[in-house]
Amino acid sequence: MEPSIYLIKVNVALIVLYAFYKFSFSKDTFFRLRRGMLLLICATSLIYPFIDFSGWTDEYAIGETITTVYNKLLPEVLVTTAVPAASTEVGAANWQAGTWLWIIYGLGFAMLLLRSLFEVCKICRSVARSQRCSLKGVSVCRSDEIGEPCSFFHWIFINPMQYSDKEINEILIHEQTHVREFHSLDIILAQLIILLCWFNPFSWLIRSEIRMNHEYLADKQVVMSGYDKKSYQYHLLGIKHTSLAAANFYNNFSVLPLKNE
Repeated sequence: MEPSIYLIKVNVALIVLYAFYKFSFSKDTFFRLRRGMLLLICATSLIYPFIDFSGWTDEYAIGETITTVYNKLLPEVLVTTAVPAASTEVGAANWQAGTWLWIIYGLGFAMLLLRSLFEVCKICRSVARSQRCSLKGVSVCRSDEIGEPCSFFHWIFINPMQYSDKEINEILIHEQTHVREFHSLDIILAQLIILLCWFNPFSWLIRSEIRMNHEYLADKQVVMSGYDKKSYQYHLLGIKHTSLAAANFYNNFSVLPLKNE
């Protein structure tokens, strides 16, 4: 399959499936179901272009047969007929336009890939420069350089000097939810979609939906643990979100839906 055809199919699938998701799931509170649907959208968009549906329809088989017979009966002289000069010029222009489009696409892909690698390096540096310790029975990366609590896979980054004991408990429950449910894997998959389809705004919307759904899940866990919803909201409002990276792999504590309620 040609790369251009693959990209077109992936982007069309993202648009159609995201529209279906917003229409069907945007108002419900089944956050685990929503997570599954979002992951299914990403996986389906990447995989389905490789599936051959030609044998599923009789119409396609009939059309293919007619085409085969037509090609056999086509006089050889028509195949060897010279291509008109005008057609050649149009073909050259189309090839040049296609080349420029691939160059632009490649530049965008390369920039986001470098940004993603930079974020991974930043995470590794944060782990190396942090002090691993146990905080209320939870293994964390403690650092005075951490601006806000966040997590990536099993690493939880926090500066405990900035928070009260109650706030630390809320943060740990929240971030442990991200760690326990492997939310970082979702973010990496969403980032892969963005790398391939960076020009499609729906790829960015899907990542935003995935992040927001993660926060609903983590917030729900905090509230279910017995903490007052109002005081938790005030805690969230007191933390400023600082990361604006296009390739941010962290699960940040302060980007939370409860702020909007």
